Amino acid sequence: MRKHSNGIAALIFLASCATPQVPPAPRPGLIAVSNGDVPGYQHGGTEVSKFVTGDHTEWIFQHGYIRQAGDEGTIAISAGNGSVFSVPNATASALRSPAYGASPQDHERYVRDYFVGRGLPASQVKNARTMTLLEATGRADEINNTIPRLTAYYSVLERDIDGVAVPDSFAWARVNTDGRVVQEGVYWPSLPATAVADAMKLRDLLARPATRRALSARLPVDAASGVVTIRHSSANEDEFEVFASLDVAVHVPAPSTRAAPNYRPLQSIAGGPVVVRHFDVNGQERLLPQERLNLRDKLPATGKELQ
Repeated sequence: MRKHSNGIAALIFLASCATPQVPPAPRPGLIAVSNGDVPGYQHGGTEVSKFVTGDHTEWIFQHGYIRQAGDEGTIAISAGNGSVFSVPNATASALRSPAYGASPQDHERYVRDYFVGRGLPASQVKNARTMTLLEATGRADEINNTIPRLTAYYSVLERDIDGVAVPDSFAWARVNTDGRVVQEGVYWPSLPATAVADAMKLRDLLARPATRRALSARLPVDAASGVVTIRHSSANEDEFEVFASLDVAVHVPAPSTRAAPNYRPLQSIAGGPVVVRHFDVNGQERLLPQERLNLRDKLPATGKELQ
């Protein structure tokens, strides 16, 4: 009898070990800071989001994400960096409603008001841009006769600190005609004052011809088309790094001509593969955590800047 009781206790213990405890999600709203740092914004679950998870919602901790999952979809919050992504299930009812608004501008205004109303600093929103999803149905051999229809708008808020872009921060959403968020993604971390100060210093150096030439002389590329930014780790990285950067987009040799077989450019445009290289206020080249896997020791010594 005692052996049977011990066996049940062991099974209960193993079951509890197999189900990880769900940690508390970050508190949503404005990320308060001190010492002159720049505040950020933390999105959250259904208490702030207009994304509908549906019935039978439960909290799950899996693969580093705190997930609020239901019949309609899932809100996933990174336990490492606080980034949030809301994704509908394939059969979600929100997918069946048309896009919000009569124009992309209507959708942009709604998305901006949505995030700002929940605590995202309005002063940090430089612009909003909208992408349009079009779909068409028909036979494969009747491509010219198909008429695409508007399925959705995706509006993205672009971050700006004192006139300096922060390209790695984002807040975007797809909203349907009912005002429900169909899909969204947010990563808007707080930033140290030192990064902003370095960006202002870098911008000042580039504004004066003499100091601009001196800085350019230390770089392996022509900085004439460089843009001052504040760069930080991507939403996929738990390790947070941030620095002021002179971003210079350069053409590089095609991957087939390079010695490293696994080299992959960050993007490609007409004219050949392109990478964006980052140089700090001291002229030192920097790589973000998400770039090191593909680009460490594989960048060209020189390159022609984009015009």
